[in-house]
Amino acid sequence: MRTSLLFGAVIWRAAELVLEPAKAVAAQTKPDFDPGTAYVVRLQLPLMGIMGTGGGSHDWNFAGIALFGGSIGARFARLVEVEVGATETLSICDTGGSLFARAGLSPSLLRARVEGTHWNLRLPLLLGFLTQAGSSTHTCDTTPSHDLRGMLFSTGLDATHWSPSAFGFNMRLLFSIGPGWSKETGVYGRGSEWYATDKIIEVGLTIGLAFH
Repeated sequence: MRTSLLFGAVIWRAAELVLEPAKAVAAQTKPDFDPGTAYVVRLQLPLMGIMGTGGGSHDWNFAGIALFGGSIGARFARLVEVEVGATETLSICDTGGSLFARAGLSPSLLRARVEGTHWNLRLPLLLGFLTQAGSSTHTCDTTPSHDLRGMLFSTGLDATHWSPSAFGFNMRLLFSIGPGWSKETGVYGRGSEWYATDKIIEVGLTIGLAFH
């Protein structure tokens, strides 16, 4: 009886030694639906972004609708997010190329899990800087173009559907608001002085590819 128990224990230990490498490989290849570090490449959908200026002492003005654009972002420690990008906008009298950078926190409202939903829903809370160089369109030949600058707070909803292959589909609806400054440029501009526009407002929908 004792010999049988000893023999069984040896066989069990031998099986464990054989299976340990396989377990290690399985652990390494197990899908990660909640990565600590993730990257995302976003595309600004045409006509799905809009910008306005004014408020306070100035009337609200339509500053442009998005034609195209994109950005590259990263998230670290499951919380800290940074993003840089560019957008081309068009209004009745102005076309403008914008550059922006923002950073902040993006806490999870819903975590993606292997068993259950694969969606990760986040609430971005970001501070950023925007600069836009405008030029007059042919429809307003005698109207000055405008350059814009702004310090914006951005928030909204960010959703990523993760797949087992470490890639995910990302959608983000973002609302941005903050103080802005404008300068008239071009032949009909009144000079190089920057003046306050009181506020800049942006709303945009982007889609993208996330990976880790």
